[in-house]
Amino acid sequence: DDTSFTVSGDQSDYTNTNLGDSAGDKKPLLFSVKVPANDKKSAITAILYDTPKFYPDKLTVEDFTSALAEQFTSPNRSKKAMMRVVSMVTEIKYAESTENVEFKSGKEIELKYSVKEEKPKAHYKMALKQSYECVFYNTDNDTWVTGEKSGCITKEEIGSNGEKLVSCQCSHMTSFAVLMSFDSDYDPLEETVTSILLGISLGCLFFTIIAYLPAKEMLRTRSVRINLLLVTSLMFSIIVFYFMELVVTTNVKENHVPLRTTLPPSLV
Repeated sequence: DDTSFTVSGDQSDYTNTNLGDSAGDKKPLLFSVKVPANDKKSAITAILYDTPKFYPDKLTVEDFTSALAEQFTSPNRSKKAMMRVVSMVTEIKYAESTENVEFKSGKEIELKYSVKEEKPKAHYKMALKQSYECVFYNTDNDTWVTGEKSGCITKEEIGSNGEKLVSCQCSHMTSFAVLMSFDSDYDPLEETVTSILLGISLGCLFFTIIAYLPAKEMLRTRSVRINLLLVTSLMFSIIVFYFMELVVTTNVKENHVPLRTTLPPSLV
């Protein structure tokens, strides 16, 4: 028969947990697994880690806020999602097995994790999209494998105690975890184009004022004065916009903490 068990307890204190063969525990679920039986009806070995430090890799980050700040202020900005392990890391295998096991068609291991929710601070231009993904650890290149190559299907659920759960259905047995990722549709190219166009507009407005100055008779007319006031107001708005961008970006670089701000409606 298939083998299953659950681990329940306090997410902030992994030393106070209960191990059982059903999900009837009143404590919040931390982890559960259901493993299909092999031909030998082997016992299942499960090792649970409350930290991913034993699984080093170059893809995940330790702190979302700092990573997002670095991504925003870096000269070579990219749209690469920030990822971090937010669940227990579990190593599941048959007792006598020393290698990863690939299941036959129709069989899969079912895992369920309680995940830690995070709300990082980000620059107001970076509208963040949060997602979860079940992954496995590739010991050949020390990397968490994501996407279709992971062999896992991810589903999000809410537990009986209101805890956030992520369910994984995988076609093999190895070391698993859940990655939380934050992605943004922020495009630095759009900001660069906007800055260039605003600079061109500022230059054109400046030359408009220069063109009016020699025509002293025209300066006395009401329509020209109104035009000059409008041109001056637009120049002032663009200069204030550039100044605010400079202040915000400088604060991010110096404090290494992104700021979530909004432009005043009057300036817009």
